[in-house]
Amino acid sequence: MEVPEVKRIISFQPIFMKFISDPKVTELIKDKHHYPILKILKQQPMTVKELEEAYEEHSGKKKSNKTIYRYLKSLEIAGLVRAAGNLVTTGKTATETIFARTAMAFYSIDEHDDFWSTESALKIATNVCILIKPLFGNKECDKIKLLAVLKHHSNNMTDQLQTLVAEVEEEITESIRDCNLDEINYVLKLSSYFASVKNDTDLINRIEACFL
Repeated sequence: MEVPEVKRIISFQPIFMKFISDPKVTELIKDKHHYPILKILKQQPMTVKELEEAYEEHSGKKKSNKTIYRYLKSLEIAGLVRAAGNLVTTGKTATETIFARTAMAFYSIDEHDDFWSTESALKIATNVCILIKPLFGNKECDKIKLLAVLKHHSNNMTDQLQTLVAEVEEEITESIRDCNLDEINYVLKLSSYFASVKNDTDLINRIEACFL
């Protein structure tokens, strides 16, 4: 008996990065039920059936076909996932839809801006003050003032990252396909840091002004 031939026909490729400005979309990315779908799809586009199997392997929790599809629809409405092609089996008229992420990386703009008004941000500023104090003669540090500098620098990093991605999107999208999520995050952090430092020549002076 002839074995049916299965073909994966992919008609969509994700862009390198999508900037997220809607807090609700950011929360969806973080959601414990939806995040595994995004992480699994980073490996490759998949059908609902393939995602059902991979979801259980990834999270240790079995989800039904209908539940996986419901998660996908929520992600699709949010613009994080979309239909990318079809799984075609010879001898069958029906095909299975293949889903993919719309981008290889998602970067939340609102999350980074709102963060600096939290208690956690103040703790970070306090400890940064302690750690870098020897660089500025062990003087006392105004942590509120430094917090403002850190927020400005963080926003500048986001702006610079958007500019960089726009300038080299095609090249970086092709080059970074084999990177995992951790590697992509390092690329984003280091690139945005170098770009912001290069374009913010007054940064050291503003940090130094925080030490009394």
